[in-house]
Amino acid sequence: MKVWTINRQILIWMLMVAVLPVVLLTAYYLYSYDDNFKKQTFRNLSHIADNKTYQMDEHIRERIRDGQFAAQLPSTKNALKKLLLAFPERFSQQDEFLQLQQRYSKNLQYLLEMGYYDIFLISPAADIVLTLAHEADLYTNLSDGPYASTELAAVVGAALALQEPALSAFVYYPPSKGLAAFIAVPVLDKGVLLGVIAFQIDIFGLQAIVESKIGLGKTGESNIVTIHNQRPLLVIRPVVPTTPIKLQMQPLAFRIGWPMQQALEGNSGQVVTVDHKGQEVLTIYRYLPFLHAGFVVKVDSDEALQELNSFWIVSLSVLFLILTLVVIIAYYLSRFIAQPISALTTLSTAIAAGKHELQLKPEGSYETKQLATSFNLMLQQVQHERVMLEQRVQKRTFELVRQEQHLALYRDQSPIATIEWDVHCRVIYWNKAAEEIFGYTVAEVEGLTFLDFMIPEQVKAEASDVWERLISDRGGTYNINENLTKDNRVITCEWHNSLLKDASGAVIGVTSQVLDVTERQRMAAVLKTLAESGRGEENLFNIIVRQLAVSQGVRYALVSQVDPENPVDARTLAVWANGDFMENFTYSLKGTPCENVTQQGACLYSEHVQELFPEDQLLVDMQAVCYFGVPLTSVDGQTVGILAILNDQVMAKHPSTSQLLASLAVRAANELERQQAAEKLQFAARIFHETHEGITLTDAKGIIVDVNPSFCKITGYSREEVIGKNPNILSSGQQNKRFYRDMWGSLAETGHWQGELWNRKKTGEVYAQLMTISVLLDADNKPMNYVGLFSDITIAKQQQKSLELMAHYDVLTGLPNRSLFADRFSQAIALSKRNKSLLAVCFIDLDEFKPVNDAYGHDIGDKVLVEVAVRIKEVIREQDTVSRIGGDEFTLLLGDVHSVEQCKQAMRRVHQVIAQDYNIEGQVLTIAASSGMTIYPLDSADPDTLIRHADSAMYQAKLAGRNRYHLFDASSDKRVLEHHLQLNMIAEAFDRNEFCLYYQPKVNMLTGKVFGVEALIRWIHPENGLIPPLDFLPYIEGSDLEIRVGNWVMQEALQQLDNWRSQGVFLEVSVNISAFHLQWPDFYKQVDAALARHPKISSQLLQFEILESSVLSDITLISDIIKHCRELLGVRVALDDFGTGYSSLTHLRRLSADTIKIDQSFIRDMLEDPEDYAIVEGVIGLAKAFRRDVIAEGVETKEHGLMLMKMGCAQAQGYGIARPMPAKNIQNWLDEYRSFEEWSDFIES
Repeated sequence: MKVWTINRQILIWMLMVAVLPVVLLTAYYLYSYDDNFKKQTFRNLSHIADNKTYQMDEHIRERIRDGQFAAQLPSTKNALKKLLLAFPERFSQQDEFLQLQQRYSKNLQYLLEMGYYDIFLISPAADIVLTLAHEADLYTNLSDGPYASTELAAVVGAALALQEPALSAFVYYPPSKGLAAFIAVPVLDKGVLLGVIAFQIDIFGLQAIVESKIGLGKTGESNIVTIHNQRPLLVIRPVVPTTPIKLQMQPLAFRIGWPMQQALEGNSGQVVTVDHKGQEVLTIYRYLPFLHAGFVVKVDSDEALQELNSFWIVSLSVLFLILTLVVIIAYYLSRFIAQPISALTTLSTAIAAGKHELQLKPEGSYETKQLATSFNLMLQQVQHERVMLEQRVQKRTFELVRQEQHLALYRDQSPIATIEWDVHCRVIYWNKAAEEIFGYTVAEVEGLTFLDFMIPEQVKAEASDVWERLISDRGGTYNINENLTKDNRVITCEWHNSLLKDASGAVIGVTSQVLDVTERQRMAAVLKTLAESGRGEENLFNIIVRQLAVSQGVRYALVSQVDPENPVDARTLAVWANGDFMENFTYSLKGTPCENVTQQGACLYSEHVQELFPEDQLLVDMQAVCYFGVPLTSVDGQTVGILAILNDQVMAKHPSTSQLLASLAVRAANELERQQAAEKLQFAARIFHETHEGITLTDAKGIIVDVNPSFCKITGYSREEVIGKNPNILSSGQQNKRFYRDMWGSLAETGHWQGELWNRKKTGEVYAQLMTISVLLDADNKPMNYVGLFSDITIAKQQQKSLELMAHYDVLTGLPNRSLFADRFSQAIALSKRNKSLLAVCFIDLDEFKPVNDAYGHDIGDKVLVEVAVRIKEVIREQDTVSRIGGDEFTLLLGDVHSVEQCKQAMRRVHQVIAQDYNIEGQVLTIAASSGMTIYPLDSADPDTLIRHADSAMYQAKLAGRNRYHLFDASSDKRVLEHHLQLNMIAEAFDRNEFCLYYQPKVNMLTGKVFGVEALIRWIHPENGLIPPLDFLPYIEGSDLEIRVGNWVMQEALQQLDNWRSQGVFLEVSVNISAFHLQWPDFYKQVDAALARHPKISSQLLQFEILESSVLSDITLISDIIKHCRELLGVRVALDDFGTGYSSLTHLRRLSADTIKIDQSFIRDMLEDPEDYAIVEGVIGLAKAFRRDVIAEGVETKEHGLMLMKMGCAQAQGYGIARPMPAKNIQNWLDEYRSFEEWSDFIES
């Protein structure tokens, strides 16, 4: 396999590291940009299509409302009445009828300006009595005439039948020789049907909307197609606007293609396709249900994506240049790096071949020189390490010899016999304990097998079998058998055998641990014999009393126990009466012979016992004549019970009876004590095994002889693993020798010790334990055992440590908390007074930290706070204090400074490190901070006030633009504090949802139509009631709260539009937007997102009212924002309070507003003040000149309305129309609203 040179490897890796990421990142970026650009292009095209669809829909709805308005006019009703009367005589009185037609045609002529091509008056019998266009359908009957199958006939029939307005489809109409849609409205007079007024919609009005190319560029276009007689009809612009629209009867696929087919099938969507010219186009298609037509908006992809294509060309060119440059640099850099390394490789190979005297010559770059120098040092180190290794081997050899000597001493001095055998069963080692057990010296047995001297003849075969199984590793590791001593005694030994193996695993011998258990076996035999006497289901006491009574031939025998808690009473343990057992009972000792037995010892009353003890009712019940009792005495000489026999005959004294009673009394006393001891042992065993504390029992030498289950649970060691071991196997090494010396000293002096120590579990985990050690003494008052009782208190120690930490430090950042900060604050002030130095008290609040939490989550936010704490600590001195007092707020104490400038320099460093980027889990975040600072003793207030002053200065820094510090100034900060408090109160009210929107209607005074409302914010205070806007809005100007409130108003208004839409109410809602809110960087995104949350609401129903004087701050920026909102989102814009600014003409020219709103200050006094009248007239004239809608606010009387209509302004709002009201009241107001009659009559006048 060919090995590449380092030069080539470096070149290849450099190219992979440099080129591959560049190519991948560039590809990803270009793909993302391409995808986002196309999506944005389709969104813009979709906005245009939606706006056109809304405009066409609104155009049709407006015509319907105008038709309803015309049907209610007295002039319409009068014309229909007159024409219907004269219609039957139209031929006989032709001149009179024509004059009548001309008269009413003139009266109706102004209605054509509302967007109609023709107007019809039709009788209840469906006769057309009047048309303004005078086409072929005049005088025809729509029920059975030549046009009975037209859409006009259909809607007229529907209007007559249902007495409701009807709208026709958008189809070809023969008399007009073009496309037509009709509106038929019944004309009622006091509930009586007079006929129908029908309107032929002017298609040219729709054509203007369709063919508008705003936002579509040079190649963009839009088309409407409908179906007539199963053939598509394409609307085209007429040559003469006054003539009906012509139709081009062409195949649909030829004209539009697949998108229009989808639209005619009722679908809506977007697609990239090829049009009839063979040109690729971006297409949006919609179905228009109100026209029964398809609608398509398209633009050539070459034009729409021209910017994207240019971007691709430039990006790929730049990428090629970068890659070329990277390859060239990598080539020369690899040669530069590899050349000196190759030279070093040659010399290193020679040294590796054994030429250690060679030295590498440092040359080449800095790194290669360092490599040569380090290599030479490495050779010297290797020589040194070889010498050190030889020394360590010698030292280790010495240690092994010493350890072997210690092991030999241990084996020789061990109390357990240790014997080692070779594989042929010959003795090769025999310690002192083995000599003591068997009587042979090592010289006497060395080389002999165990069969030669220690195994009785009768068990040699069995012993040989055990050896074979042991040496072949098949068992025999433990056994008990009889052995012979040197003096020919037979003893019983317990053998523990283990194989000895070399490093390869081959068996090289056996080692045996031997214990002489002869005495133990003999004791076990005695105990067995005693135990067998009490085996079985029968109680030992029952056996005693029965055997005693039967053997002595008496009627009664009993064993009783003195009550240890109440010694004047006794309770029987067994009672034999008249040949059978009776139930046990308790009796009083007072006045009985049993009392004498407990006090005097054995007592015999051979006769007259009842006379001797007249108070003993038991003697009477038993008809006792004689009594013989002996005490049951414990090992400590205390009387614990009585064994007695009673009979109804005189009892003779026999020594055998006394001996028998005494013997049985001893046996009963032993059994009683045994039972008591067993109960105590059982109780102690339960405590030992069930207590949660660990218990360790050692012998006098400190060797563990037993442990309880809790010990095993706590330490992780099993009982078998620790028996026979020293407790120091648990040692953690954290206690020094003095600790243990003091512990043993306390045990020797007082007999107990209690304290805390750290031990180590089997797993290696260190734990804390609270331990009590007590000494158990033998009869000679010498230590016999040690009992250790302990519990694991690790968690308690950890909790204690955590509580101590939490009491003084912030859990998240590890910085001092308020408590520790207050303590250090007092110390810092004392130091400042003592040293006559300055103390800077600083309050820091992070800017825009809440959006980080909202956008990335609290885990990321917490990590940012930790990083901020680390950075601040790095730039301040060790004696300075930084504390986190909550949230994103920090305080600093900069002590022992001697000038204010020194404090400012420190704060500049803090601000610089905080403002640097934060890379948290792959997210690059940028935040800043605002801080306030006050200087003690220049500000000689108390600590709490100093903190408040620093906090106030910090707020001043925020007002000044954030990301800065501010030095406290008492005079100016008082006003700021008051403003700050008021702003906080308003923010809290906003968070408590105390704000709501009222709506003031806007009407067209000419038609009486309510076309919109203005959303006005109100504060409903729980105690003070409704608070007007001027009392709270000035406080939030220029603050973050102003943006939050503005966004809330916009969202609430859109939600109310959605609610009204579901109720069938369609109104335009205008909201007031401040210049500060408008210049917010995310304003456009916020509006786009708010509209997206309400897809069923047309964006044209939302209007922004912008105060004219506020745009002076940055008219260029604000103009661009307004333009984007209007053209891309379809939002309407109005200039509020027009005429109060400084450059109204400039504003009209530069701001693309839809509507001008005349300020109410001019409207209010225009009837009396000629100057105000002239201003209003001038504003209306400007609006007409700039083709803007105009609306007047502050219309309070009908006279104001009449004057405005005369001046050419028909739209108005004010208290004369309606006061602002809650949204829930709008529907009722709409139902009840009636315009002033003078305003309605203004049209005819």
